[in-house]
Amino acid sequence: MSMRKAAALALSAALLATPVYADGFAVYEWSARGVGMGGAMMFGDEASLIAYNPAAITQFDEKGTFSGAVTYIAPRGSADFLDGGDNVFLTQHNKNNPAYVPAFFHARRIQPNAWFGVGVYPRFGLKASYDPGWYGRFSNRSIEFLSVSFAPNVAWKIAPSLSMSVGAELMYAGLKLDKSTRLGGETPIDLDGDSWGVGWNVGLSWQATPRLSLAALYRSEVKQTVEGDVNLYGGLGQIATRGHGSIHLPESYTFGVGYRFSDRTRVEFNAIKTMWSSYKDLTINVTVPAPFRPFLGGLASYPYNEAKNWRDGWRYQFGIEHKINDRWTIRAGFVSDDCSSCDPDDADFMVPTGTRRTYTVGASCRVKNVEYSFGYGYMDVGDKRINGAGEKGEDAFTRGCDAHIVSIGARIDL
Repeated sequence: MSMRKAAALALSAALLATPVYADGFAVYEWSARGVGMGGAMMFGDEASLIAYNPAAITQFDEKGTFSGAVTYIAPRGSADFLDGGDNVFLTQHNKNNPAYVPAFFHARRIQPNAWFGVGVYPRFGLKASYDPGWYGRFSNRSIEFLSVSFAPNVAWKIAPSLSMSVGAELMYAGLKLDKSTRLGGETPIDLDGDSWGVGWNVGLSWQATPRLSLAALYRSEVKQTVEGDVNLYGGLGQIATRGHGSIHLPESYTFGVGYRFSDRTRVEFNAIKTMWSSYKDLTINVTVPAPFRPFLGGLASYPYNEAKNWRDGWRYQFGIEHKINDRWTIRAGFVSDDCSSCDPDDADFMVPTGTRRTYTVGASCRVKNVEYSFGYGYMDVGDKRINGAGEKGEDAFTRGCDAHIVSIGARIDL
């Protein structure tokens, strides 16, 4: 029974990392211009609109445009482990383990009243690890979650100033996790799994006046059925098995307002609501290796269920952009993120972040038909309590967490 439960816990913990990650580390860094604008890019003028507001690609001509970016994200932080009271007896840090986020887009007009665009970009991702001897290893030792979405979209004008888009999303998700369990002493486990999921989106973009723009975008949930190898390392050596479980990356609603003061200066505000309250529990089916089945009543698989407690979260994005001349443009932005997984009893070190505030700047330089862009963001992360995360079940606080975000990209007009 210990082996069976350990395998179930191993896989369930690994799969839980996906939505935990998306709460704290949903990816919005799809464009260097977008990073400089604090993510407020629903009314931009590059192909990355496929990710931000695909209904707005109706501005492009038959030749079309390409855009791409690579973003470097480097998080860091500390954890204070508490004794039975509120006294700190140990402080440790995470390992320096940056991530790189690529994104590529293309959009063009294909008919007099029809446009097509496609993007290859991540909507979710997480990379975090801790040194050997990490006191919170029963919560998490290392995790790497990667998602890549292939997203074709079509758009058309339903009125001279109103556009609509419909799109599909094919998402690949890969997950690696390493942690320890308290079964039969300390039992390290790891998981390596992947999955494919399908989603869709629909959007509207309205040029209400020559200066005022409004937009809305709905993204459906994406169901991922992750299958992977589970390994446990106990007194009997390595025990290998398989497991699978379904998770639902939640639906979201994005709203945008843009205003142009002149042909050179504009501001934009976005609000994104992610429906994390739909994530209530997780059921995982772990394959029982054949030699152990006679001891488990012939069970071929074991279902493991764990309840979670999440709440819907809001993200607010504000950006301002000023065109200095025909060549140079400068930007600045601000982002505020809710913490949807801040219940101390449910929190863990897979995503040790609380409420986040991000301050951004950026600039672009145009040379003929190519615009080169740079964006930088500093994310200041609030403290977060994590109950029972220590080696002996002690509570912990994350503190001093932040991240540096650096993005470079280009737009090419054909």
